[in-house]
Amino acid sequence: EWAEKGIHFRELIGQILLFELQLDELYRDGFSKERFCEEYENAEALCIEDLEIFEGKKEQEYIGELVKSFLVKGKPVLLTGEKSPEEYEGWNEWILKCVNGHSAEIKDPELELRMSVLKEYIARWHYEFPDEVVRRVAEKAKTVEDVIIYWRGAINHSAFSRGPLTEEVLME
Repeated sequence: EWAEKGIHFRELIGQILLFELQLDELYRDGFSKERFCEEYENAEALCIEDLEIFEGKKEQEYIGELVKSFLVKGKPVLLTGEKSPEEYEGWNEWILKCVNGHSAEIKDPELELRMSVLKEYIARWHYEFPDEVVRRVAEKAKTVEDVIIYWRGAINHSAFSRGPLTEEVLME
């Protein structure tokens, strides 16, 4: 949504190796809270993914300073994580202000969404299956990723000449 609105944002990726790669130059040239925040200050917004990965690490205090610098300037901050807000403890007060701010729980996609994703793939590959088959596959798949895995398996079955892509193959 930020990209669509033309808002320049920076992303901090919780996967610690990716985070370290993002900041590799800073680590080499003397890592400080100020230098860390400067690296991101030209952004209009900040997205921090997988907040819990930083828990208990030295980077946690740097992230707190970064969040503070954005909030003080009135810039939006979006945090994602697998924990609910009340489960975060021991974090910098500025992170807790974000965590305890507006929050939304994102649940596994609803059946209708999984069905629409599968229908899109079926149409894209010029196949046709009855809605009942699409529904049964979507019910079997608990996530959109599972829907895609089932679809790829069915396409691979057909691609490797194991026979045509039928309802039975899609249901496997």
